Amino acid sequence: MAADKLGRFITSPAFLGRANAAVNKAVDNLEAKGVKPAYIVRASKRKGDHAAPAKRKTFKAA
Repeated sequence: MAADKLGRFITSPAFLGRANAAVNKAVDNLEAKGVKPAYIVRASKRKGDHAAPAKRKTFKAA
């Protein structure tokens, strides 16, 4: 796959949908086994990024 085609795919809504589905499936599989996910909220490195943090139990990254 050419670099420009790969870049377009990675930034596409189709890729985001597939990635989110894969993460949701992985979390569901872990929860089915009794493993609770731990979410780490990291500070953004981008200037002007003021997205509201998710309301989850957070842990500090080491």
